[in-house]
Amino acid sequence: METKITTYQEQVLSHLIDVSSAAYPVSGANLKKKFNIKSNKTDNGNVRAIIHSLRLKNYPICANSKGYFYAKTDIEVSKFITKMNTRVDAMNEAIKGMTYAYHNIGTPSDVRVEAVKPFVTRAVRGENNTVKIMKFDLGPDGKAIIPAGTILV
Repeated sequence: METKITTYQEQVLSHLIDVSSAAYPVSGANLKKKFNIKSNKTDNGNVRAIIHSLRLKNYPICANSKGYFYAKTDIEVSKFITKMNTRVDAMNEAIKGMTYAYHNIGTPSDVRVEAVKPFVTRAVRGENNTVKIMKFDLGPDGKAIIPAGTILV
């Protein structure tokens, strides 16, 4: 994984560490204005792209309805992961619905529709108290099939 960060990423990260909290997050608009971040997604200058890149580099940047903040506790990270999992679940449901939507519009004979096996992702506690994201298939009742002994975060 690449650990080098861009100037924008460094500026945003430092600012979030210095001034943000769950109670006082920093809005994307504020970050954009403060650091003169352009909206061009191709140059990685989009605020969401910057935040996403930092998360991929394991920086605990969370968000709520008012903005972004640098997480100070594992509880803040866990709550954010749960919120993201809820969004992923909703997206998977939409994908499932759209997959079956082919039947409502008529599928051209040269298009092959493959069934999508629905799944959910969840944060689980691993060895040495680490947290990892795992994918679980859904059973016929729509609930995740989670093996015995798995510790959800």
